Amino acid sequence: LGTAHPQGGNMIAGINSTHREDRVVTEDFKLDGFDNVFVADASLFPTSITINPQWTIMAMSSMAAKNVIHEFI
Repeated sequence: LGTAHPQGGNMIAGINSTHREDRVVTEDFKLDGFDNVFVADASLFPTSITINPQWTIMAMSSMAAKNVIHEFI
């Protein structure tokens, strides 16, 4: 399946996930191992979602923004 919107590649997993050791991004959208780098784009999708991902990315970015704001206030 191909798409003009690159998707996938950065696994997001929570602290209690069985995939915690394989994750690239933590459950609060931080790049694992860094305190000030956040990821909130289509790279977090496990696979292509087969449709234009704009709305999904905007929703996910809104969720991530709450973590960013909380981190720096």
